[in-house]
Amino acid sequence: MSSRLGRWFWCAAFYAIPAQAQEAAPPKPGSWEAFADERRAECDGPRGELDPPIELSAGGHRYRLHGHRLVQLDQDPDQRLRIGVISAIKDDREETLVAVRTLLRRLQKEGIDVLVANGDLATNEFQMDAVFPVLAEAGVLVVATIGNTESCGSFNRAAFEVHKKSPNFINGNWVRRLELDDATLLTLPGYYNRPFVHTGGAAVYNAEDLDELRRLAKDAPTPRVLISHGPPQMSGKKALDVTLDAGNVGDPQMTELIKDLKINFGISGHILEAGGRGTDLSGKQVRAPKKLHPTLFVNAGTANPDPWGMLDGSTSYGMGLWVEIAGKKARYQVERLPQPR
Repeated sequence: MSSRLGRWFWCAAFYAIPAQAQEAAPPKPGSWEAFADERRAECDGPRGELDPPIELSAGGHRYRLHGHRLVQLDQDPDQRLRIGVISAIKDDREETLVAVRTLLRRLQKEGIDVLVANGDLATNEFQMDAVFPVLAEAGVLVVATIGNTESCGSFNRAAFEVHKKSPNFINGNWVRRLELDDATLLTLPGYYNRPFVHTGGAAVYNAEDLDELRRLAKDAPTPRVLISHGPPQMSGKKALDVTLDAGNVGDPQMTELIKDLKINFGISGHILEAGGRGTDLSGKQVRAPKKLHPTLFVNAGTANPDPWGMLDGSTSYGMGLWVEIAGKKARYQVERLPQPR
């Protein structure tokens, strides 16, 4: 797998321990510690099972962590799954963390069941140590995946440490299939285009990783939602993958995977100027964001409060969104922050 290239770069500080402690017994086989140790440099983690599984709770719900798979144990009566999304946080400045907390409060008011943080969450390990605990404050289940700027080893170490203190914080690089009561989330960490991966040890997935995702998705309950950093390849100027100067730059292999697996819903980011959009898989814009649609793919943009020029001529000062899955249809709404004073 391409993710194994990260082994050449992963941070030596992962599990850094005093010399006298290095003689301690290795993690118990089948434990979460052993599972994590085997994947510490993996960007797109392989399948694997815990023995025994771990039970945890978050947001009033109960879950069982089986390893690469997490299963919700309880069911609510509404037959809807509301997913909050925060993407491209970028740094740990005070104003950035204020923006993230503001978006979290808004998403909490919307009654989200799970929070997805899909990449470019911080630039370096120290920033991850600051950003990840803030995401865990959401209280609900939090699924964080790597983008094209983070190093796999650093991301995995920081996520492991936060999970120990806040079990609701799940590393989506390793936990790839989340069977929630009204939909299954499938994660595809990293990015497909190596020239746009900006740090050593970052996640570059390839055809082999996509095949592994096909195996992970086999027999997964429907509806299925693909969580990725970059968008699939689409067409047209209203699509999620349109840049200011290079046209449609999404991943064509991801598009084929979505078709093969009959996935009708997807959450991405990365192309910041196309943030806040919802389309079908072809790139046709969903013009009524609150209306339920049989297919829906969204771009969450950036939560960072720095001004960012958008394709429609507006300026973003930080945004997030929520997606609601209701049986075979879905809808979304964007949460935009005002210009800082």
